[in-house]
Amino acid sequence: MMKRYSSAIGIGLLLSSISPAMAVQRGGFLSSWGENWRIAVEPSLGMAFFNIKDFKTSGQTAVADAQGDPDQAASFDEFGTSFLLGASLRLEHALHTGHWVGLGVGYNRFLGGTYEQSETRSIATNNVRNLSLDVSARAIPVTFYYKIGIEGLGMNKRDRSLEAYIGAGPSFYSATVDYDETETETAQPTRFERGELKDSTIGAHIVAGAECRLADRWGIAFDIVRAFAKLDDLAGPLTDDAGTTVNRRLIMDRDAGSGLESLDVRNSNLPLAANQRGTELSLSGFQINLRARYYF
Repeated sequence: MMKRYSSAIGIGLLLSSISPAMAVQRGGFLSSWGENWRIAVEPSLGMAFFNIKDFKTSGQTAVADAQGDPDQAASFDEFGTSFLLGASLRLEHALHTGHWVGLGVGYNRFLGGTYEQSETRSIATNNVRNLSLDVSARAIPVTFYYKIGIEGLGMNKRDRSLEAYIGAGPSFYSATVDYDETETETAQPTRFERGELKDSTIGAHIVAGAECRLADRWGIAFDIVRAFAKLDDLAGPLTDDAGTTVNRRLIMDRDAGSGLESLDVRNSNLPLAANQRGTELSLSGFQINLRARYYF
């Protein structure tokens, strides 16, 4: 009988000793690795601000060239924002109570937008050139960050109901431009050149945000990212109305007389002339993100 009582007392002491640790892990959103580590996954939805200055410059040039000529007309339609869909995996390590350092790796898809430019070169013969550039992009951001808890909002001593974070790191960008140039004229066959132009680069970003805990393992975060990335070698195979495919590069061509620049494509195997340069597609700008986080 005494042996049974001794066993029961021993089990009771063991459970009482491990229960606080289990409670700390549960309350701290911690992974099975222990108190000092936690991992999280997150989907995100955001808005990104594109800089398509070169595209806009080309449209302004077309409008300027058509002014003063009653037989010509031109217009363009630009875009400057894009929806952003993403997902990330994060690993965090506790320095001490309420202070964390972390590493995040994500994938972002910029839904992009379409730039359109229309030039009526002759109203009399209905000679019209239409240019459509459908832009999309992808990014893989790698972020090193520091996070600090803010006390006093009803959580226990170790946890925080609100955490602020700052971070920075490199980003790997790629972009695709669906190029579609069409020229029509009365009594003439339609001429066109179509295909995908692509480029990739390494950029950087900085981020600042805050996270609010909603439940034991769930949190919602809001942050602002400042990205730095520029692509200026958009190239790829374009196919024309005759079925001929040639590798082309999207360029800016400067008129020797007026000094104005226009979008054009050039054989990518040939060097650029003195009055030509690669068209810039800048992904530098601010991104606003809303994130849902689940901690393991």
